[in-house]
Amino acid sequence: MSNMLVTFAFAAAPPSVPIAPGVRLPYLSLGTGSGMTRPGSNVTAAVALWLATGGTSIDTAYDYHDETAIARGIAASGAPTPTIITKIPCSSYADAAANIDSNLAQLNVRFTDVLLIHFPLCPSRDRLETWRALEDAQAAGKARAIGVSNFGIADLEHLRAHARKWPPAINQCSLSVGYHDDATITCVSRTARG
Repeated sequence: MSNMLVTFAFAAAPPSVPIAPGVRLPYLSLGTGSGMTRPGSNVTAAVALWLATGGTSIDTAYDYHDETAIARGIAASGAPTPTIITKIPCSSYADAAANIDSNLAQLNVRFTDVLLIHFPLCPSRDRLETWRALEDAQAAGKARAIGVSNFGIADLEHLRAHARKWPPAINQCSLSVGYHDDATITCVSRTARG
């Protein structure tokens, strides 16, 4: 019964929002991060089921160590390649570039739709070098859109002062009744409106 409900929910294309020229991000995405912390989790089966029932987007990260399982799930589903959002850790330029290539190889794709810096919790120099690696990855066709994850106002302002490409397509952040960064939300909303 639950599979029928999920299939019915996705009978039409899931709603999406444009985040960059030619890039639309579905409102719903299967996040695979909890698969790395729960014993007995089967990321491959979850991805295959998600895509077989009409899901169109997968959210992962280099730090989740589940890219190979995601690739197997995509192949097993028989569905078209989904929108892939992935994140790499903040590091030196060389490490960030290597992490991007490793991520793509393990996901078995030539590019991701959205590539993000996972967290700003690193020296500011590393944030800038990681952003430069993302800019270069996008220029090389390895990412359709680039952005950040969990950046606050100060992090964004520092990055903006040194970026060649601005603004980030998204700032993927936690948002719930119990946690919301209202100052960053307001700042980003004003920036998006021009």
